[in-house]
Amino acid sequence: MKTFSSLFCCLVLAVSAVGCFAPDLPDETIYSCDTSVDCGEEGLVCAPRTGLRGYCCRPAASEVVCNGKDDDCDGAVDEFAVTSCYGGDTGTEGKGLCKAGKPACGSNGELSCVGEVRPATELCNGKDDDCDGNIDDGFNLQSDPANCGTCGFACNTGFTCVNATCMKQEELVCNDTLDNDFDGSPDCRDTDCNGKSCARNDDPSGAGACTCVNNSAKEMVCSDGSDNDRDFLTDCLDADCNGQSCNATLGGCVCRGQAKIETLCTDTHDNDGDGNADCRDDNCAGAACNTDLGGCVCAGGNKTETLCNDTVDNDGDGQTNCADMDCDGAICNATGGKCRSRTCR
Repeated sequence: MKTFSSLFCCLVLAVSAVGCFAPDLPDETIYSCDTSVDCGEEGLVCAPRTGLRGYCCRPAASEVVCNGKDDDCDGAVDEFAVTSCYGGDTGTEGKGLCKAGKPACGSNGELSCVGEVRPATELCNGKDDDCDGNIDDGFNLQSDPANCGTCGFACNTGFTCVNATCMKQEELVCNDTLDNDFDGSPDCRDTDCNGKSCARNDDPSGAGACTCVNNSAKEMVCSDGSDNDRDFLTDCLDADCNGQSCNATLGGCVCRGQAKIETLCTDTHDNDGDGNADCRDDNCAGAACNTDLGGCVCAGGNKTETLCNDTVDNDGDGQTNCADMDCDGAICNATGGKCRSRTCR
């Protein structure tokens, strides 16, 4: 800026012969002043300085921050219209660890927000790091093996966190083909699974369809048409089913030698599903065919009367005692008589 100093003019006026000569002065020369009148040029103002006289200054339209100058000639350099700043997400300021800072100019002339704390990744530390109003959210101290019961308390290898306590890790799911406890043995091959269900979620007979026995899966339901233990053998074809029931609704069927065997020969039902019921089924040969009265045995695919002295039609063919040809040669009275030609002799 170029202007006249009042002191300089007075000195020049003292030299009357020469007149008043005012040399040009360099731009940006600071002239002291008490009021804006002292600056001697329109548009200049007397800017205040702490502890010193003011200086002549041409104010800009607004303060340009971070340029090291008093642009608006109010005596302050790089002042800010706001006293606080915050660059975090809306709604997070003042929550958890998040707080506002103060605007400041950095050494490189860039504007910065000193002292602000923005949302960070949530840690298990008893603090609300992400400033959402929740402390340690995302961490379950009841089941997190890295933070079991309290933040930073990790369970040793081979242990897991159960109800906030480190416990020996066990295979808890025995039907997913995964080694859940990382001991090298998945599902039934893990001793942890012995006695536990190995049935899949879609097994029609439910959890009891497969059970881990001696480190292998065992078929437990042998009447549902499903390969519950996933060994490619179903129901009685699976050796696991030997001796087990093969008819869940009617009974009277047992798996034997990888086949269905009819064992109930008095209910008129085809219990083993081979198309033959009761005595017509070869499985019933020699079996009782009358549970209430007795005196009837399956023989030759038919009911055969065996009790010939009770006056009862035990095989249900309409004939009793010696009148039934099945009784021919059988004892028919207390004295040892035998049935001959349909009479007791």
